Order: sequence, then C-alpha cells, then structure tokens
Amino acid sequence: MSGKGVKVDTLWFNFKTTWRNYSKEQIEKMQSKLHHGRKAPTRTNDRKVAVDVYLLKSTDNEDCDSPPYPAYKIEMALVCEEAMMEYGGEKVPLRFQGSDIELLRKAMWGALDARFATQWEDWYLVSVMGKKSWDSDDGTAINVTYETVEKGIMHDGVLVLRKTKYQAHEILPWPESFEDDDGNPIACIPATEENTKLLNVFSERVKEVEKGIREMLKPKAITETLRKMPELSRLLPSGET
Repeated sequence: MSGKGVKVDTLWFNFKTTWRNYSKEQIEKMQSKLHHGRKAPTRTNDRKVAVDVYLLKSTDNEDCDSPPYPAYKIEMALVCEEAMMEYGGEKVPLRFQGSDIELLRKAMWGALDARFATQWEDWYLVSVMGKKSWDSDDGTAINVTYETVEKGIMHDGVLVLRKTKYQAHEILPWPESFEDDDGNPIACIPATEENTKLLNVFSERVKEVEKGIREMLKPKAITETLRKMPELSRLLPSGET
C-alpha cells in the first residue's frame, strides 16, 4: 500500500520564526536599546506548515467484476511537502503511514520539531576594558573578560544571537561585527575546548603581569621602579615610556 491515496484533510504544524524582515537600521536601534539596559522587542512570526492526510485503501479485485471493489485494508498517510526525507537515494516529502492517526501525528510532529528547530552553538565575546577607581580620573588598568553567548542557526539559515540579560533570553540577529558600549570592537570566537584552554592560559598570564606590576609598585619598590622606566619600555607595544 504505497500509493499516494486520496487526500482527505490537512493538519497544520505551528512554530515561530524570527528576524526575517528587519532592516539594518532597526537592528542597530534594538542593539542600542540593549546597550542601555532596556529590553529589545523580539519579532516572532507564526509559521504554519501543511501536513496532508491521505486515505489509503487496498481492495480485492478478484471476487468482484466491477467497482466498487471491497476493501480489505485501510490506512492513513501523513505527508509534509516542506520537509524532505531520503528514499532510494532521492529526496522525497516526509511521510508517515499506518492505521493509527494519532501515532502518525505524534511521529510527524516529532520529526518536524527537529526539522524546524534552531541549532545553538556556544561562542565567546572577548572584551578588553579599562577599570579604574571611581573617585579618580588618573591611572589605568586592564580587564580581559570572555562572555558566553549562543549563535543560533534557524531552519532557513538565518543566524541569531541569544544572550542572557536580566534573567531573560535576549535574541538579536547575528551581527557582522561586535562592539562594546563605547563602540570598541569585540572579538567573537567559537567556544571550542581548545579556545577555552587558550583563553584560560591567557587570563593566567595577564594575572601574572598584574602581580608583577603590583610588586613593582609596592611602597618600598615604587621609587626605584619609576627611576628604571627606560628599562621598562619593553613592556609597552610602541616602545615608548
């Protein structure tokens, strides 16, 4: 009983999709709201996917000379043209067939949930920020952080960014580049095991530099440190003191 059968109904699989029609200006406006601590609106569009229901009937043509022929087996088939499956080396519409319509529906809905689900990957936003005392405009400091965000690949290839802010998930289109609140560029790299290890090593090296600077600026050492500034010029990328 492999024929297509007679279409008797259409079921609708519902899911939400986002970020299809935002302009660059709208995206920048929403990102600006996030920078200032306000919740950006999330556009969600309801999508409906048709699942056609077919009646399949096997008849006994031997005991009857003319139609209607008696049926000895009746089944249902659920077919979704928007989701494909492999069969005989070719892609054909996703199809489930059997006698229990509710089991067929559950099987189809489970397959469509997986088919239209967003695939998420962990990424790191690596920031370098200065951090100084609140009551002084003088001095300097360095603060290297890496924040975990998620890159989502939607069923239609649209890329989205998900991050947790204020006990809620914020979702934005995946930007071409990342910036902090002051417009400084931020690196974004995959949160692979190797990158995690290397970032941890880098953080430890920064802590070692901080420890060394603290030692050089202790009360008993600061005067001598400042006198040796020409020798410390190698710590500066430009070689200037």
